[in-house]
Amino acid sequence: MKISTWLTSLLFAFPLVAQASMITIEYSGVVTWSMESRTGREFFSYEEGDRISGVAVIDLSNATDEAPETNKAYYRSQPQEDGLLKNTIGPGYVTEHLDSITFQDDTLYSGEVVDRITLDDRAIYYKDLGHGGYENSDFNFSLFLILDSGAFIGDNLQNLKTGQALTVLPGSAGSASASWMHYSNQMVGGAWADGIDFTIDSVKVFRSNVPEPASLASLLLGIFLLAARRRVLRMKP
Repeated sequence: MKISTWLTSLLFAFPLVAQASMITIEYSGVVTWSMESRTGREFFSYEEGDRISGVAVIDLSNATDEAPETNKAYYRSQPQEDGLLKNTIGPGYVTEHLDSITFQDDTLYSGEVVDRITLDDRAIYYKDLGHGGYENSDFNFSLFLILDSGAFIGDNLQNLKTGQALTVLPGSAGSASASWMHYSNQMVGGAWADGIDFTIDSVKVFRSNVPEPASLASLLLGIFLLAARRRVLRMKP
């Protein structure tokens, strides 16, 4: 086999365009409840009646797919990864993510056939202070989106309608809560909690694909081998 044929075969033996999906959901709504009895710390700046908007970013490269059923897909965070879901009102400091996302196509809700997306982002920060003491914070964020049937097809997220406003049906809502506690000397040294609930009336979805590291490595390997072959040919008398 000629060297050129061998190199070309090696190059195309690797996928050059394998992609990891990044799905961005922009949402907007109105706060329906805000915790009143705060103890020393206010995590959220929203009050009842305020408009709230934000962005939730799904990184499927950090997800495991739990046996998708017909017209339904369930994803959760891979162990030791940096979270399946990130949102703009969450904390930046975490030691563990417990995220999950469910897509349901053409499912019954209140007697109507709809598409549903449920997103749950739980970020935990824990620090061992020694001698039985610890510092712990817990952040929970969720979105429950009820969309017009046809927002996406089955469990294939590549079929999500993107770049346009989706029809949001009544019942779409979200919530967020945050808590912190410092425990030492067999007693609570400090604690606070805060939370909000909100309805959702506007949703846009955007999707982008980024090359996975393995694909980039394959592409660079192919370029290197082709360059090496050209150098050999130039050196021949």
